Amino acid sequence: MQISVPECYEALFDTHLGIKRFIGLTGRSSGKTEAFARKVFQQCDTYKMSFIIIRDKTTYLKSTIWRTMKRVAKDIGVYDEYRWPESQPLRIVHKSGKFTIDLYGIEDDSQKLKGYEGDGLKLCGCWFEEFGNISSLEKIEDVEETIARSMDDRAVWLYSGNPPKEANAWSRAWVAKVRDLPDYKVFDTSFADIWHLLSEQNKQKIRLSYILDRDA
Repeated sequence: MQISVPECYEALFDTHLGIKRFIGLTGRSSGKTEAFARKVFQQCDTYKMSFIIIRDKTTYLKSTIWRTMKRVAKDIGVYDEYRWPESQPLRIVHKSGKFTIDLYGIEDDSQKLKGYEGDGLKLCGCWFEEFGNISSLEKIEDVEETIARSMDDRAVWLYSGNPPKEANAWSRAWVAKVRDLPDYKVFDTSFADIWHLLSEQNKQKIRLSYILDRDA
């Protein structure tokens, strides 16, 4: 596995820091989703354990994070080590049969993770993608409590999303509350930190968005 990440995300892969929870509430094209996807594969490959990825709606999984996981798996050279069935519920299965990467939407069926056992497999992490779109922190905490019994001591918790427009959004308040806690790492990256890695197409999209925002 060949993992290369921008310098601004190196802490995500430094196990000596002892950090268990990583948060990226940053703008588009900041590289957080790609970096976190790489972390998922690294955890699974290192510990031979399963991982859970959670979004708000099941219907969004295949068009967003499923595609990202496929692209990243190809980039780091592990795509052929997994099976990629398209049926629901979405599950990326390592061909060894020893671990999986399961994808869930929790808003359309909040009970689906109740009593989660993961086929008896230990978990090396959980990723809440676009976590600010989940209706409340309490819903996330309920999921965490449910799957905590399956979590290995080396497991990580990942939270990523775009900053909400509302200044009083629960996700903003939560990030501000935990920012300085020793077990948390909050990334404040932007597209400027990885500008040299972006494609010309992405750069053009960013330039256009700034023009539109200025003229709005």
